[in-house]
Amino acid sequence: MSTAANEPSNVLSQYLAYPFESDESFKKGLSDIVSLAAINGSSSVSEDVLRSMRVFYFNRTTGNALSIDEVQVYENSLSSSSNDIPTSETHNTIASEGTERVLSFAQIQALIEAGKFDEIPYNKKISGDLNSASPTNSTAPTRKKPWEVQDNPPTM
Repeated sequence: MSTAANEPSNVLSQYLAYPFESDESFKKGLSDIVSLAAINGSSSVSEDVLRSMRVFYFNRTTGNALSIDEVQVYENSLSSSSNDIPTSETHNTIASEGTERVLSFAQIQALIEAGKFDEIPYNKKISGDLNSASPTNSTAPTRKKPWEVQDNPPTM
């Protein structure tokens, strides 16, 4: 009892057409996983991990039951038959070129620990030199000592 909407090739083409780059929920989850990878010392997430995250998310949102192996075989068959189809790796670079990158606390921590201060957005280098201007005299009156204060003596 197979309908045209549930055929594997139709589901696989739906998967390839799914807008992962514009799905805010997917991008949020992806950034969380990438930040965890950065904490663990990995500089990037492999294509296999990205594919498995996409398959899991696609199955969750659409109710389909694609396997990672089915998707990989289908992508490989398409890439071997035509080199014009952009891979998901090029989609990620296109999506990240036009937008400003927002880092999580974990990503910033990983960059600091790695010594990559120049990759932290809005990070400016502050000079370690002292102020070269001449000091100014204080204009505030000197504060009185507790024994110099004569407000109201206690009465008995």
